[in-house]
Amino acid sequence: MIYQPGQRVALVHTSDPYTRLRPGDTGTVRRHDQRRNIVEVTWDSGSTLSMCLDDGDRIEPAIPTPPPRGGLAGDAAGWAAALERMSAAGTEAGRAAAEWWAQDTIGGRVSGDTRLAARRILAGIDDGDPAVLDTLPQVFSAGGPFYTAAWELFADATGDVSGWFGLRIQQREEAMTVYRDAFDTAATDRVAELCHLAASPTGRDVSHLHPDRVRIGGAGVFSGEWALTVGPDGNDRIEVGFVGTLIDHWDGWAVFSCTRPVAEAIVADQQRHRDEYRNSLRELGVPADDLDRRVDAELADLSFDGDVIVADQRALSDDPQAIERLAPDGDGRYVVMGRSWRWEAVDPYACDRIVGDLPAPGTQQRFVELPHTGMRVPHDRLRVTDVQAVPGTPPTSLITLALDEASVAEALSGADGSCLSRLSAAFGRNDWAAYLSGCRQHGQPTSETQVLDALITEFQVGQAARQAAADGAVLTRLLDADGTILRLRPVWPAPRGHSARRQLGKWLRREDPHPQGQLWQWWTGTAWQHLASITGLHTATDPSSRQPDLGQLLAFVIAESLYERVDRDELIEEATDNGIPLDRQMSDDQIRTLLRAALRERGRERGLPVDDLPTLSAAEGLELGRIAAGGAPTTDQPAPHDPDQPLTH
Repeated sequence: MIYQPGQRVALVHTSDPYTRLRPGDTGTVRRHDQRRNIVEVTWDSGSTLSMCLDDGDRIEPAIPTPPPRGGLAGDAAGWAAALERMSAAGTEAGRAAAEWWAQDTIGGRVSGDTRLAARRILAGIDDGDPAVLDTLPQVFSAGGPFYTAAWELFADATGDVSGWFGLRIQQREEAMTVYRDAFDTAATDRVAELCHLAASPTGRDVSHLHPDRVRIGGAGVFSGEWALTVGPDGNDRIEVGFVGTLIDHWDGWAVFSCTRPVAEAIVADQQRHRDEYRNSLRELGVPADDLDRRVDAELADLSFDGDVIVADQRALSDDPQAIERLAPDGDGRYVVMGRSWRWEAVDPYACDRIVGDLPAPGTQQRFVELPHTGMRVPHDRLRVTDVQAVPGTPPTSLITLALDEASVAEALSGADGSCLSRLSAAFGRNDWAAYLSGCRQHGQPTSETQVLDALITEFQVGQAARQAAADGAVLTRLLDADGTILRLRPVWPAPRGHSARRQLGKWLRREDPHPQGQLWQWWTGTAWQHLASITGLHTATDPSSRQPDLGQLLAFVIAESLYERVDRDELIEEATDNGIPLDRQMSDDQIRTLLRAALRERGRERGLPVDDLPTLSAAEGLELGRIAAGGAPTTDQPAPHDPDQPLTH
């Protein structure tokens, strides 16, 4: 007979004189070695005596004891409850195991640099490094009796001492899989939490301030390449990071605001760098009367003049006017060299020291920048959900505002602006006043009308963007010098790639002019990006001064003629690639006309005399292309124009 793992057996006879097992004792099969006919058994009494069936030991299948009626495994609901308890037990055990593990790894029982060890473990967890993962707490120690541990775990978790022995093998495996998964997840998560604390320069978990999580209006830790150093493990470290709020980006670098204490620390750190550089120059033998000049030429001089930071970069930039006074904003916050130095958000765990008050998890977002108006508001929970026209003169709209999707206020909007008309108990006058006090436009406090108008614009532009996306189009807008929206225009089909968007920008600038227009942008789905600027454009060379060669002329004439052979789907795709807006009702010929016009516009930009070139049929274009490639003219149609002769209509 072959015994299967997990099978229940009863002892019939054993020749072992030292065992306390007696006939009738039951156990669970771990393994049956059929070659040697030895059955490894975990006996219910705790013994692990194996049965040597060829040496006289005898066992037989035990008569299963059905689980009691109403037990945890008796029905679907009971079994689901049992699995939930196994998961909870695994979670509790995993966290407890992580606590013990940490004591011997990064805790009080360890000597040496525990921050370095914690960083190494965190990196291994993030990378899935087996060398690290294999050292984390495990469910069972090596050599431990699996099924003995299993039934005890099941009994402890569910309170059902005998239920394990009535389970099918598949149920046992499912229960232990649930336990193991919960244990492993909890242990790994708790290890990561403890390592974050051990690796933190402040002794607090600062993972919520990781650079990947820092958004406009959110707190982060900022530094620059001037603070880079090498740690004891040979990896890059940052000497000091400064706590601030990200308010903008400049050429890809971070612009952040900070409190007065943090600004003072930045000024002091800059002075430290200047002192260190001065000392290095002195050691190199630079004369004392030349030290200040050399230092000023290399590093900006920052100092406080009352509440204002004076940034002197005259020697550094060789510009006698390069001295700037950085005053605090209305909230007393400073932007220190925000668009001069290459600041970036950095990993707090990579910092040896952090200056500033760190926000608790969940409180790091100081404000939200509304995507369509740029207004900064305390949060994005309050928004306009409906705009309805009110009959009468002058035209007025009734605005509905919701907080977390629940309607809390109404406002009226007309030619003279917008104002609240009703507030609910869930969002009263004090709540509205607190919200208003946290709103800023271009860094300045805002009025009730400005905030309401901005929320209305967000709603209307958001609706237009969603409709454009549903139609397969892209929403574009034209801004004036103050950032006010002058035009909203959906463009179909949506341009694909940088070249198509550049062509779309040119088309919009040419076909949809506005006297106050400054900048065309397109909505990516998450942000507005530039398409074309109306002002400040220049051409590197005068197109009329360029001398096109014969190959360019032939290529242009042939390309234009081949539009006759393109079907509608290909015409739309060509328009998409070239950033040419279409109307869904356009005929194929109308689309071809737009494509030819765009092709001729590009030809003019390249200096081609497109207005003097003929328009060929598709057949003539193909024939001309064949001749240009070295073929002979066909005899069934007139030869195309001789490229060496003047081209006439």
